[in-house]
This record gives sequence, C-alpha cells and structure tokens, in this order.
Amino acid sequence: MQYTQFKKVVEIDNEIGNLHSKLAELYEARAMFASKPSAAIEAQGATRQTGQTSSQGINTSPAHQLYSDLSAAWAEHGIVIPSFSALRKQLLKSQVVLQNLIDFDASMGKNMEVLLVPPVTLLRFPAQSSLRRTQPYVALPDFVSPDLVQATKNNKKTWQVLVAHTGDIGIDYGNTSAIIKNKTYQIAGFDGRALGLRQYVALTLQLNKPIDHNVWTVLLNDKRLLNKKLVASATFMHCQFRFELDEYNTALGEERFRPAIEIKG
Repeated sequence: MQYTQFKKVVEIDNEIGNLHSKLAELYEARAMFASKPSAAIEAQGATRQTGQTSSQGINTSPAHQLYSDLSAAWAEHGIVIPSFSALRKQLLKSQVVLQNLIDFDASMGKNMEVLLVPPVTLLRFPAQSSLRRTQPYVALPDFVSPDLVQATKNNKKTWQVLVAHTGDIGIDYGNTSAIIKNKTYQIAGFDGRALGLRQYVALTLQLNKPIDHNVWTVLLNDKRLLNKKLVASATFMHCQFRFELDEYNTALGEERFRPAIEIKG
C-alpha cells in the first residue's frame, strides 16, 4: 500500500469513529426525551438501528455495542448515562481487562461484565425507593443494619466503571479471613475488591434480577472496616435486599465473593 493510500485509509477510519461517537450521543439525547416506561425499549431500538447501519457498511465496535447495552439497562430506571465519548477510554480498557480475565480463568471470566456505578447524586445507599419500585420482584425497601449506616460514606460524585462478577451468586473463596489472608481477591494481577455497598446496589439495578438469593456476599472495598476486623455483606431474601455489618468470622451462612475491578480513565 502506498503512503497516500494508507493516509486515506486512516482518514476514513477516523471518520467512521466520529460517526459512531455521534450516533451514541444521538441515542443518548433521544433517551432523554423518551418517557420513563419506554426508555429501555427505545434504547434497545437504538441498538437494533445501530446493527442495521452496520449491515449497510458501518461496523459497530464492541465498545459501542456495550455502551448501547448499558444505556438500555439504566434507562429502565430512568437514568441517562454519560455520552459515549465521556466513557470511551474506560470502555475500551474494560474490554482488555475482560480478555485478560478470560485468559486467566475462562469459567470465572465468562461471568465478568462491565458495571456502571452512577454518582451519589443519582444513586445512594441504601437505594432510593423510587429505583426499587422499578424492580417488581422487590417488595420492601433495602434493609441496612444501623451500625452499617453509621460506618458508610456516600461521597462518590463521579461515574465509576467496573468489571464485576455478575453471576447469580458469587464465588466460594472461603470466609473473609481466608480471602484476606490468602489474597484470593487478586485476580490475574488485578485487585478485585472494588465492589462496595453502593457498587453492589448499582449491580442489583443494572442486572435487574434477584442475585445472591439467601447467600451472603462479602464486600471488601472499605479498608476502614477491614482494619477493624469488620466486613459488610449483602444478600437477597424475602423479596428484599439486605445489608449487614459483622465481624470477620461471624456465621452469616454461606459466604461468597464477587471480584470487581475498577477501570479508571
């Protein structure tokens, strides 16, 4: 290929990338004007339209498809995610991390997905009742033990991008003491302790299904609690998400761990 031809190919690739970014921004703007009940349907329609455009010659990248899926998931709760251009770098990084996890452990990697965590201005802990009302399988507001409420800080004001375990239940790595002692939270060289209380709430909303039914998942991202030999944990039982604070080796029942890696911009 001659230099002039190569230069032209690069220009075309850049133009295609700009078109994808513009499409993502248009879909986001469209979702903002859509009524709340139909927002998810319209976001899904945007995904289908993107696929149609692809069949006509513009390839939809995995990052753009991921963005469309995330936009649709949060639209179900009336939340509009940032533009594709604002999340682009983190979404691209997340694809690399996901592939590394699959290469490290295919059975675990297939249950890892990208999770968006809205800022505290949109998502609090415990979850707002208005958000839980969008989930028909939830009958009661989140239960939070009083000591855990006092130990919680809700000050994250920016969107977070995580790669998190999204299976029906987490992974059996033993109790909290064993996980900390053996550092089994280290996954393929990544620190997998990014899932905290608000991040867990975001996971329950993005997946929009019951998870950890009658099984306790330990949340290890709060070093202040861990230094006191305390651990926060979450479960879903009796149609309600529940959050407790316990000592390391308190018998919670069956304990699980959900690896989660924060993807920074």
